[in-house]
Amino acid sequence: RVVELDEGGVTTSEGQAYAMLRAVWANDRETFEAVWGWTKAHLQIREDRLLAWRFKDRVLDRNAATDADQDAALALVLASRRFGEPRFLDEARGLLADIWAKEVVTVGGRPFPTGGNWAPAERFPTVHVAYLAPYAYEVFAGVDPSRPWKALVRSSYDLLRFLYVERGLALPPDVVFLDPRAGAILLDRPGGAGPAPSSYDAVPIFWRVAVDARWFGRRGEADLRERMLRAPREAWRSEGRLRDRATAAGRPLSDLDGLPLLA
Repeated sequence: RVVELDEGGVTTSEGQAYAMLRAVWANDRETFEAVWGWTKAHLQIREDRLLAWRFKDRVLDRNAATDADQDAALALVLASRRFGEPRFLDEARGLLADIWAKEVVTVGGRPFPTGGNWAPAERFPTVHVAYLAPYAYEVFAGVDPSRPWKALVRSSYDLLRFLYVERGLALPPDVVFLDPRAGAILLDRPGGAGPAPSSYDAVPIFWRVAVDARWFGRRGEADLRERMLRAPREAWRSEGRLRDRATAAGRPLSDLDGLPLLA
């Protein structure tokens, strides 16, 4: 298991999925089998095939996190190809069935990946921006054609365009929300608390968009990727570092804060 020493020695489904991806990319079947075997035995313990997200000596939270489930499913698909093991593809398809059934909601005629199995029951379902993984949805479409995974590719870029083009943000917030009745994406948190901050929790979206461009081309989103890179590029040029966190109004939350979320 992957032990997070900065979090008191916990193990998360996210960390396990990252280890699986690294192992398959490194062509290390022994490590892949060990990590996936531990994950199945200790985290795949729900009534479905999703992964309980937090563990230390025992499962601390049975809820699932969509990013980990997606990354684990992708690792299984890739492992089935690299290691020539059909069992991994069967396990990936089982995981994909429950991801679609329990972690995806349709709003305004578009499916969106939510934060986890708990989110679809919310009045305004939570979407973690960093969980959007268009390259994975493209791969899933090839192995699970019974579900419209490619629609998630489009809705992922629709959501990013909402943030960067329609709302003119310089950095992505950690989370946004969906309004099922209006069929809309909401930037402000329910209850009038304003937008969520932009922190390290949002950072993976830059990597995920970059992987999608490398694997599947520009998709006509070159201008969007340029908008996404402006604030980090400017910060690096002016300060030689990237800040840990930012707020919508530009008010710092700690000594590490600084970049305004809004352009």
